[in-house]
Amino acid sequence: MAEEEEFARAVEDGLKLAKRVYAGKDRQVTGPPRPVGGMERKADSFLPSAPMVYAVISDPRIVDNPDIPSYQPHVYGRCDPPALIPLHMGDIGMEIDCLLDSAFVSVHGRWRVHCVMRNKSCSCRLVVPIGDQDYLEAAVEYYFGRSLSVAVHIRKTYLVSWTVLTINHVLGSVLGVEIEVGGRSYHTQVIEEEEHNIGNTAENKGSGFLKGHIFYMTIPQVNGGSDISIKAKWSQKLAYNDGQFLVSIPFNFPEYVTPFSKVVAKKEKIQLNLNSGFGKELLIQKISHLLKEKNCQAGKLNFLYEANVDSWSDKDFEFSYSLYSNDLSGGILLKSPTTHDGDQRDMFCFYLFPGSNQRKKVFKNEIVFVVDVSGSMHGKFIENVKSSLAASLLELRPGDLFDIIAFNDELHSFSPCLEHATEEMVENAIQWMNKDFIAEGGTDIMHPLKEAVGLLSSTNCSIPQIFLITDGAVEDEHNICNTIKTLLANSGSISPRISTFGIGSYCNHYFLKILASIGRGQYDAAYDPDSIGTHIKKWFCRASSTIVANLTVDSFTDLDEFEVCSADSGEVGKRVKWQKSLSSSPILLLDEFKKASTRSFSWFGGELGVEDSESRIGIVKLAKKVNDEAFLLLLYCYLSFQVYSINIPDLSAQCPLIISGRFYGRFPETLQAKGILADMTDIVIDLKVYNTKDFPLEKALVKQHIDLLTAQAWFTESKQLEEKIYNVAKLSIHNSIPSEYACMVLLQRDTVKEAVKQAKKKTSRMRAGQGYNFPTVVHGVTIGFGDPTATKENRQIGAQKEPEILTVYKTIGCCSKIAYCCCCPCCINTCNKLNDQLVIALTQLCAALSCLACSECCSELCGAD
Repeated sequence: MAEEEEFARAVEDGLKLAKRVYAGKDRQVTGPPRPVGGMERKADSFLPSAPMVYAVISDPRIVDNPDIPSYQPHVYGRCDPPALIPLHMGDIGMEIDCLLDSAFVSVHGRWRVHCVMRNKSCSCRLVVPIGDQDYLEAAVEYYFGRSLSVAVHIRKTYLVSWTVLTINHVLGSVLGVEIEVGGRSYHTQVIEEEEHNIGNTAENKGSGFLKGHIFYMTIPQVNGGSDISIKAKWSQKLAYNDGQFLVSIPFNFPEYVTPFSKVVAKKEKIQLNLNSGFGKELLIQKISHLLKEKNCQAGKLNFLYEANVDSWSDKDFEFSYSLYSNDLSGGILLKSPTTHDGDQRDMFCFYLFPGSNQRKKVFKNEIVFVVDVSGSMHGKFIENVKSSLAASLLELRPGDLFDIIAFNDELHSFSPCLEHATEEMVENAIQWMNKDFIAEGGTDIMHPLKEAVGLLSSTNCSIPQIFLITDGAVEDEHNICNTIKTLLANSGSISPRISTFGIGSYCNHYFLKILASIGRGQYDAAYDPDSIGTHIKKWFCRASSTIVANLTVDSFTDLDEFEVCSADSGEVGKRVKWQKSLSSSPILLLDEFKKASTRSFSWFGGELGVEDSESRIGIVKLAKKVNDEAFLLLLYCYLSFQVYSINIPDLSAQCPLIISGRFYGRFPETLQAKGILADMTDIVIDLKVYNTKDFPLEKALVKQHIDLLTAQAWFTESKQLEEKIYNVAKLSIHNSIPSEYACMVLLQRDTVKEAVKQAKKKTSRMRAGQGYNFPTVVHGVTIGFGDPTATKENRQIGAQKEPEILTVYKTIGCCSKIAYCCCCPCCINTCNKLNDQLVIALTQLCAALSCLACSECCSELCGAD
């Protein structure tokens, strides 16, 4: 049974069990929702549609009203798996900060354990559904106007750093949880991986995600009748459609979380702070709740909703707005670093919006679908992929060409060449998929990708597209990236775009992100089979709706400060100032560049992104004639006055393009973005530069930078790997955002009174030995680097290999393990194998020995008298 189905079944059992709770004379308990029209109840109807807390009930005997005991008949047995009873909610509040294309959400509420006796306790489970994550995000590292797709120097800083990284669907980023209950408090904290000693237990049931977007966390030992105050924070991306940004947050509460008493005040509060950062007029399109406008400025809006209600909100919170622009528009935001920022370079953010003009012409597409049909794709996975591809084929426009390659250990092609997307050919392709998409065999990604690039080697006046869908990780992923990069560099004026789609957690999503970055495509993912269809549809629509291709940005010639690596040591070299008063023009400098004599210095040019042979020869000749500082200055002039293309993704009609980075120096007041339209004409878009002071650009971009550094840390195979990991961990800890190199843990923090009591008793060390205040890893908040072993074994998500039993101990003394083996599990396992007669005999023997011991004790006492 899938995890979400098990959760829904537990909630259904909990609602049935909650009928034992006496509600008083004024009100009856609200039962589970009734199925409509006599149909069976779906599991989704019990999944939370708003932040909720559940009592985890294993022993049904403890279920009762803590205020008014009902003395109901005794119940026998246990709940296995435990039932989940939704707790009553006393108040709820939500604060949303919208920055650029991100929303930072903070929800705080109070729940009461209304269904457990006062002298009993149970665990409680916090469940928070996070809004859908469909977006285009690009984080870029840019070197002197040149593209370096893999080499990124964080401390070895160059003038401006970009490398395109396209990141689309990801898990919602959980930023933290704070809990207060019964004199105890818990809070999450991000620490380095080496600091925790819990063990990497993938089967941890205390925290994680359901259906990819529902986060849950367990709160231990909560007494009946207690109030639980919780504050949960997360970030999510704003959806974008037809020129409108939309923030959607689950806020639909079921009736059965309403308290029994009608006298209890129920308070709702929603605060919305909108700061687009673009400085343009915002047009409000939709508001789901009665928000009152508190402040209105250019690009800024503040709303507030606060009221005492009779019933909780029964609809999701939705708010949409659009920028006052119908055509293509863009700009650049600049921000100085804060004093606490570990990277003291200035920040920039380049954005480009497609506008709401529906008459913009879209490029024709030549498409090759590359689909994984290995053994792990069997069942609902392969069926949902087939239906999604069939829907995508039906969306192809007249003039589009397509082909399909199915791969496992071998290749299976629909056609040896691209076919026109006619109704007849599309129907033949759908029938071929239904017949030949059989999930079996292993996973080989390199061969089908090279085959797809070969099919798209001779395209004109259209966008060649490769759509890769896989659920596995392979061992030659680095080689695949390097090989595909070489193949694309040798292609035509419009190189094939590669968009990647990952299914489940066994595939390496960072590999798919890097591959999409190299191919100027888009990345997306689905973490459960039910969401495959929705995400593939949106992913395909975004990638196939290109309106501007081959985007480039002017060189930043006005930037006057940069750092480069010393040719000998590879460490950070001198910081060189660019002086505009130099008498030599760029042309003369280039002439001097080419007249210089030779020296073996070509690798330095490659490190700076100079890949063509003529430029490398110039660098080789220059290095021998001039000193290091003059060489660096001339090299900077050469690179600064050249206009190179970088791997910026194409602009889609379905989503904006946002690129960020760091720099030293001074930006020009205006820049230009250039590209080509669907009719193959050139387009120039003027970009105005805005200096932002009050806008928290670092908060809006930090998740981009962490994902960028993590992906490149995975891709780097050099001495810089350790430094990149350090930078990722440092950035994660400083901003309380979990990453692959910094984990989130849940810590218990006693109140001051409790802490003083424990200090007086001097039991802190003993409590540590017993497991109190022991940090618990919050699982599921990162996506990992895939599992090639699971891919080879064709394991499927939801049907994982039986894990080895791993128990974590924190013991004092050498006898603890011996005592554990003799007393607890071994003894229990042995007793389970004994028959009833032997158990009775052993019990009688123990009783007789106890009587003898008592008589001996009595005789000694009497004899002493």
